[in-house]
Amino acid sequence: MPWLILGDFNCVKSPTEKQLRVHPTWYELKDFADRCLALRLHDAQTTGCYYTLYSNSDSNPVWCKLD
Repeated sequence: MPWLILGDFNCVKSPTEKQLRVHPTWYELKDFADRCLALRLHDAQTTGCYYTLYSNSDSNPVWCKLD
């Protein structure tokens, strides 16, 4: 039986999912991707705009993909 897991993990599997001035490290990306793979988690299909959150901060603007 399939499960649906929802949450704000504050992690991304790809650097394209979050645009920051300081990009996540390769280790951070790999760690989260490896955990998703081990648990056999898959991203749900999404429609509409790719980036769905924008933080207009002068020091660190953020574009983020929220599913």
